[in-house]
Amino acid sequence: MSLIVTVASVVLGALVWAAIMFRWRLGVYALVVYTPFTGIVVAAFAPSPIGNLVRDILIIVPLYVAFALTRRQSDRMGIPFGFIVIVSAFAALIAASAAISHTSGSMVSVLGAKVWLFYIPLAAVTAAYVRDKSDILNLMRLFVVMGWIPCAVGLLMWMGAINNHYRESVELLHGDFARNATQGFVAFQVGQSKIFRIPGTFQFAAQYSMFCIFMVLPVLVQLRLEFSRNWRLFGYATLILVVAAALTSGSRGMFLHLPFLLAVIGALRFGFGRGSNMLVLFGLMVFGAVVLSQFDQSALIDHVAELAVINGRGIVLGGLTYAIENGGPWGIGVGAGTAASRHVGDVASLIRLGQFVTIENYYAKAWLEMGVLGFVCIIALFLYLIFAGIQISGRLRDPQLRDIGLIVVAMVVFMAYISSRGWALDQDPMAYYYWLMLGILFKLPLLDAALAPQGISQPRQALRSLRPHPSYVRR
Repeated sequence: MSLIVTVASVVLGALVWAAIMFRWRLGVYALVVYTPFTGIVVAAFAPSPIGNLVRDILIIVPLYVAFALTRRQSDRMGIPFGFIVIVSAFAALIAASAAISHTSGSMVSVLGAKVWLFYIPLAAVTAAYVRDKSDILNLMRLFVVMGWIPCAVGLLMWMGAINNHYRESVELLHGDFARNATQGFVAFQVGQSKIFRIPGTFQFAAQYSMFCIFMVLPVLVQLRLEFSRNWRLFGYATLILVVAAALTSGSRGMFLHLPFLLAVIGALRFGFGRGSNMLVLFGLMVFGAVVLSQFDQSALIDHVAELAVINGRGIVLGGLTYAIENGGPWGIGVGAGTAASRHVGDVASLIRLGQFVTIENYYAKAWLEMGVLGFVCIIALFLYLIFAGIQISGRLRDPQLRDIGLIVVAMVVFMAYISSRGWALDQDPMAYYYWLMLGILFKLPLLDAALAPQGISQPRQALRSLRPHPSYVRR
């Protein structure tokens, strides 16, 4: 990087730090605004891994510091006690593994602990950030706006690829890093269709595809709360965009994962929410339209089914079997299965020392690193969040808040499912978006309690800038 760019980056970083320290809530917005540019920053710093730390240094660290220095936060968070107990036990297990395992005293253990724990406090930060429905709506609107950047870029890359300009369209944004971002410009021939690895504005195609499927959640929340006609139309357009972007991202699993997520949301809302699942049905219609118009349907169905079987045997069962056999009852040390460990030492030497083994299975990674106790902690955390989320949502009087809770629960169910096939919670953007959304779920009971006593006499005070939903007024 040139001296001018370096100086400008330092000045910009100082300004971001100062703004977040002055008002910590700006850090939440900065995190959402920065995310679509993650891959561009990483590519600019490549081959140095420092680009992966820019977000943490410039946004997350000052956000945590400023938040910790703000008084009287605990009474505004509503973090469930069970969540605190499980996370505390998990953190203690990670600390013990980092202290006495094969990776103890090394940067591998430090990085492994960071990947497991660093973003969990975002749940508390987001819970304190949300003061009423308008805060949720404004945050979701920001998600929706920023989501257009990577999705639009990804679709343009895909259009270039299908017009025989695959390499050029990716290199236009990522430069020399394009080969890494596409895993060597990989493309799959499925019947009469060709599926290209598209990274969008992210570091890898896997991160981009997971961002696209995650974006379904804030879009649905925004549409559920929205009172502005223009914003509502923009939300529907965004839903079409993110579904199309997910299916053209080159992740073949999206043809299975996306309808799975929509089906979970629909099933949960059918049980608890009032009214129909028109938003979910709309998403499924877009999914079907894209598949019918752009892909060889019969070959695609056969290919995805075959891939699901192969992944089930090789990654789900095979990965867990490998972790049990090689990790033993206590694991080989925190960080040993963390892909980012390759940045803190020579990969070949780490493999020889048994300090670097990659398994695309989050549960297997937990067992490999921390043994049976780590595996149990991960299972317990997922199960607790699912059942606690359903319980929280079922008790909410406000139908809008109830649906928001169920959408977040669907996210947890989806992550519990997808974690058997990869480490989405170790990678951008789900590594921090997951905990951010959980913070919203945890705050919903307090919002519901604040709304209930006010009835219909003070709707503006209760919702601030957000207009009351008709169902709220009828109560």
